[in-house]
Order: sequence, then structure tokens, then C-alpha cells
Amino acid sequence: GNDSNCSGELFLRLVIEFWLEGLNKALTTNQSIQRFRNVRSSSSSNVAQPTMSDALELSKPLEYPSTPPPQPLQSSIISLVRHLISDPSLRNLIEKASGLVQTRQVKEREGVSVGNSEMAWCLTPALTAMQPSLLNYIRQGLSCGPIHDRSSSFYTALDTWLAYLEPWNYKRSQGSGSSMGNISSRLRNVAASKSNHPVERRPVLVAPKSSAPSTYSSNWEAYVCANAHFYTVPLAIFLKRARELDFTNQGNKMEYKRSFVLVQRVLR
Repeated sequence: GNDSNCSGELFLRLVIEFWLEGLNKALTTNQSIQRFRNVRSSSSSNVAQPTMSDALELSKPLEYPSTPPPQPLQSSIISLVRHLISDPSLRNLIEKASGLVQTRQVKEREGVSVGNSEMAWCLTPALTAMQPSLLNYIRQGLSCGPIHDRSSSFYTALDTWLAYLEPWNYKRSQGSGSSMGNISSRLRNVAASKSNHPVERRPVLVAPKSSAPSTYSSNWEAYVCANAHFYTVPLAIFLKRARELDFTNQGNKMEYKRSFVLVQRVLR
């Protein structure tokens, strides 16, 4: 009902305002132009086009929070993202939009003129509302979190990013005996006891192993297009931070293996 929709929207707005954004403000157009001028004037390169270093500098938010959200909130954000990408209506929207994209590509190859009326948005309203703030949150964690501390905001931001990045690789949990399944059941029971609205049951999604191959197919084209900046900006930040990892394979072989697995998860 309308009351349920209003409650859900209020919850998302609170998540965005207090969990994701905080002091993490995006630049205005004028601030972006001024930063671009400052970057180009301080660059030693005479190349007309911005370099990768310039692009990383220009992609930074206006300011970062001095401290990341508490660990329980970071874990809650991951759970929320997994909940949203498990929404069956998301699959339906993606299937419809990808079908239109593929039809459009066929017509373009045949020389048939197509208009923008044949395009469709494939994200749910909840994901659409969270998209820009979630990107800022991920950029913050990947940029500022300690990379050698396994409990730091770097790794929770990485897990959040990968969950949003590759929903096709997340599988439904077999059975309800897992700890995540038990936690989800308890949360549904608490929510049901506090609300008059029915609590929707969603499947518990399990993250893929680092060695598991990607199950991506062309059916997800529309999702990738709608989130193109999630596949570029955080990746550039990750690759820059990856230089801090240990790949020498000398002395601490366990650290080498962890570094290799981490890169393998991203470059699946």
C-alpha cells in the first residue's frame, strides 16, 4: 500500500543521509570546473586530454568524512545492497531493457533508424535513489580505508562494490541453516512484530568464490549500461591502491596469496 511505500522511501532516505553521505558531498558544476582548471594548470603534461591521474583527481568528492561509519553500519549497507539486488522486479526490468537494447542493436546493424523511445531504464526506484550516494560511499572506502587491515572500510566497501557490480554471480543460499539465513529470519520476525505491513521474504544471496568464473551473459547488458560509472571509477581507484599489496611471493607467502585472491575477485 501507499503507507508501505512511504515507509520504505523514508528508510532509504535515512540510509542515504546518515549512512552513505554524511560529509561525503559531491562537487557542484562550478566546483568541478574549477578543480579541472587547477588540475590542468598544475600538470606537467602538455597533452590536451586529461590523463588517468587527472581523472582520478577529478572523480574525488568535495570532502571525505574523517572516519568511516561504524562496522555494524558498514555490514548493514552490504546487507541492504544484497537485499535490493535480489529483488525479483529488478530481474524483470533488466530482462525487458536488455531485450530492447538487443533489438535496437539488430536494427542499427540493418541500417534502420531508431529513436530514444525504444530505450528503457532497468533499475528499481530504490536502486535509482541510492545509486549516486552508494558510488560516493564506495569511492570513500576504497580511497581512504587501510588496505592491510582486513576489518577496515576498504574491504567492506570492496564487498559492497562487488555485490552491486556483479549481481549475476551471487547465488541463492541452499537451505536456511546458514548464519546469514538465521539472521535474515530474525530480522524479518522483528520487522513483522513492529509493523502492520507484511514483510517480504527474499532469498539469501551468497558471494561467489574468488576462483569461480563469471556467469555474466548478454541479458545483463542494460544493467551494465545503467551503472557504467560503477565499472570504471572504483576500478581505477582499486588499481591505484593495489600497488600497496604484496606480490613478491617471497617471505610471507600467505600475504602474497591474499593479494592475488583480492585482485582475482575484482578482475574475474
